[in-house]
Amino acid sequence: MSTALDARAARVWDRICAYFKRYENSGIGQLAAPAAMPALDRLAEQLGLALPEEMRSLYRVHDGGFARVLPEGAWFRSVDEIASVWPTFAQLADDDFSELPAELVVENTHWDAPYHRGWVPFATRDDFDIWIDLVPGPNGTSGQVLYPVGEASVIVVANDVLAFLERWAAILESDLVEWREEYSYPLPRDGKRVLDLLRAE
Repeated sequence: MSTALDARAARVWDRICAYFKRYENSGIGQLAAPAAMPALDRLAEQLGLALPEEMRSLYRVHDGGFARVLPEGAWFRSVDEIASVWPTFAQLADDDFSELPAELVVENTHWDAPYHRGWVPFATRDDFDIWIDLVPGPNGTSGQVLYPVGEASVIVVANDVLAFLERWAAILESDLVEWREEYSYPLPRDGKRVLDLLRAE
C-alpha cells in the first residue's frame, strides 16, 4: 500500500467531485464506497497480471458507481463489474488474434487492436470503453490509459490512471468545458473534441 498514491487518489477524487457537486442531476452521489482489497487481489489473479498501484489507490477511494464523472459521460466500473466483463473482452481479443499475429502500433506503445486480454476495462459509456493497459509495447508504460479514437483504435492519453484523472480534473477546473443539462455531463466548448483536450499538453 502506498500512502503517497492513496493521498494522490483522494485529492483527485476531491477535485472531480467538487465539480460535479455543483449540479443536481450529476449523479455524483452514486459513487460507491471503497473497494475491498481481497476483491482487487481476486481481479489480479483472474487477469494473471499485477494491478498497478495507481489503480489500487484509485479503487481504495471509490469502487466504481454509476456516476457519469469521466470524459464524455463515462463512468467507473466496479472491481466486480470488471471481473464480469473482462472474460468477454479477452475472448474477443483471442478470436481477433486467432488467424493474424498481434502487432504493435507504429509508436510501439501498445497493441494495435480493439481489445486485448491485458487491457482492464475500468470505465465505460456502454458504446465505448477506457482501458488500463497492463501489457504495453516497448515504448509504453504498464498501467497507461488507453482512450478510444474509433471503433477499433485506441491511443495512450496518460501514463497511469491517476495522471489521467488529474488531467481530467484540470480540464473540469478550466473554461474548456461547460455543463450540458441535456446530457447531464460536461462537454467541450466551441465544438472541440474531448480527446483533443485530453491530449493537449
